This record gives sequence, C-alpha cells and structure tokens, in this order.
Amino acid sequence: MIRISAKIEVRENSIVANLSHDFGRYYLSLLPKYLKVNGQRYTPHITIVRSFECPNKTKWVSYNEQLITVVYEPLIKFDGTYYFLDCYSEEISRIRLEQGLERYRMYECYHITIGNTKCNPYGIDG
Repeated sequence: MIRISAKIEVRENSIVANLSHDFGRYYLSLLPKYLKVNGQRYTPHITIVRSFECPNKTKWVSYNEQLITVVYEPLIKFDGTYYFLDCYSEEISRIRLEQGLERYRMYECYHITIGNTKCNPYGIDG
C-alpha cells in the first residue's frame, strides 16, 4: 500500500479528490501499448459524492480544497472497460458518512480510474 495526498474539489455535480496528472500518466505508461487504453478526460481523481446520491449540497463548500490522505494498492485492475487502482481513505469515508451515505459507493473500497477502452471522443491518448 502506498500513501499519497489528494486535494478535494467541489464541482457542480460532485465532490472529488484530485491527484496529479503525472500520477495518471505514470500508471497509464505501465500498460502495454497494444491494449490501446485511452487516458481519462479529467485529472485522475476519486469520486467521493455525486449529486444524485446527495441532492442537498449545502455542506459541500466546506470540503473544497481540503488536503486528504489516500492509501492505494499499486496493482492495476481491469473490469472490461476501465483500468483502475483500489484505494482507501478515512477522510473520504468521513465525508460520505456526514452526507448520510454509505461508507463506499460500490465495492469495499474506492478507486482511481487511470484509463479506459471506450471510444475516445476527446482525442486524449494513453
């Protein structure tokens, strides 16, 4: 497990924890070129909350620009469309619980998407 910092960004329809562009580029570079993986449209990030999960956004602004700690597993996983890394964060869990949500959005951890195999309409190369 590797420990890194991320900065929370409150967007119009979500709260995310952003990582550096270099983080995504590094892990994307580890994948073989023949896989033709597309880079992500956005900065590498962890989605914390989406507006459809929590329509009451009154407390969201208080999280903006907070630095948090994330621990991730450096093993790249693939689900058929996305390449990602599993990660964990007590701060992310706290935010979700404060918003009245379950600790995790889907699985028993969070994830950092580094690439995908979808059609590439953005012209971003992996």
